[in-house]
Amino acid sequence: MMICQHCHARAEDGAVFCDQCGHEFGATPERLERAPLAPPSQAGAQQPQPQASAMSQRSAPRVATATQPAAHQAPQTLPIVALHLSIGQRIALSGRTEYIIGRASGNPPHPDVDLGRFYNREVGISRQHIKISIGADGCFIEDLNSTNETVQNGFRLMPDQRYPLHSGDELRLGKTVLYVTIEPPPGR
Repeated sequence: MMICQHCHARAEDGAVFCDQCGHEFGATPERLERAPLAPPSQAGAQQPQPQASAMSQRSAPRVATATQPAAHQAPQTLPIVALHLSIGQRIALSGRTEYIIGRASGNPPHPDVDLGRFYNREVGISRQHIKISIGADGCFIEDLNSTNETVQNGFRLMPDQRYPLHSGDELRLGKTVLYVTIEPPPGR
């Protein structure tokens, strides 16, 4: 049993929001440990690897160099990233190099892709949950320090680190499952 720090109502363990006041519960150690951080010892299992950053170079010396995002390019030369929602909806990301995906609330900033149109608050999508970057050097995903974590193919993404995004990836934002396809640019 949990107690809401906002209204002091009781809530079930693992709840994302308070049933009484709607307050979003913060990240707890239990939530942060839901998904594995290290790959299981199964043959063929691949854990997404973050791209190097100055911070990750200090904490993980095995990463040698940082990769900078590609310069802005004409949208027609970039692939289309399609997000397939578990409810059957398809959202195509094209024409820009970065997209913030989350859940809109009454206050700005609003995400570029509002998953709140398809799911209610109880599924655990943060207001600014992930960023997807599309460039000539590939497609990348970054957890924006979301409350209910982002999991890619069964592995929890560390906040504020870029990870390669591939066609066929399964993403879990809180309790919401998305599937990714990456399509070539039109005319290619």
